[in-house]
Amino acid sequence: MHKAFLFSFLFLNAFASSNLSASTIVNNDIRGISYMEEPNFNIFVKDQKVSIKGDYSFLGQDSQYIIENVIASSENQLSQILITSLKAKFDKILKILEFEGSIILNFEKGDSSFSINTEFLKYNLSDAKLTTDQELQGRFNNLKIESSGMTLDTKSKGFYAEFDKGMIEINNSDSIYKGYAKKIIISPVESILVLDGKALLDQEGLIIKSDLIHYDYLKKKIIKSVNSEIENRT
Repeated sequence: MHKAFLFSFLFLNAFASSNLSASTIVNNDIRGISYMEEPNFNIFVKDQKVSIKGDYSFLGQDSQYIIENVIASSENQLSQILITSLKAKFDKILKILEFEGSIILNFEKGDSSFSINTEFLKYNLSDAKLTTDQELQGRFNNLKIESSGMTLDTKSKGFYAEFDKGMIEINNSDSIYKGYAKKIIISPVESILVLDGKALLDQEGLIIKSDLIHYDYLKKKIIKSVNSEIENRT
């Protein structure tokens, strides 16, 4: 099934019913409810509509709702987000969602699509940033990423993703490049991949070691490097 079609199918199902059930929460109006089956939270933050559904939920400490088997979706005029997980905590005061267990994130903005798998993810609805300090596997177009943490800014132009201590694989039609850095940044607006801090880029045996590498993943070439060493193993 085509990825965009699958995303749209899941996203639309997350907003399936226009007739709100008794367990539905609208406009952050959560009062006196300690347990709900098939909860459906709809939250409006700035220009975003966020929907959170699950099998059941209950009220925990500090006004946090615990939701089991979660489907959360967010949309505005420019982007769509879909997140599934085994459990989520929703803080209605801070407007923060924390997902735990078997998390799948799909994000689309314009022509860009991005996905990750991890075990913890924090979604701040106020600034539209998603963060994790756990190991993750991610994919953006022909880029495959593994890292120990991430910050994803969905409000920046295009979007901005920063990864900690990451490894990256670039799958071109005729080659596979591999890289590593303390910090990896993806900026789709400029089609730039940044490897920052003890950076290494292996172009099938032509190895570049550098403090900083800027790589244009559409043109398939390095456009900037700082304090570089080149090793040819071809």
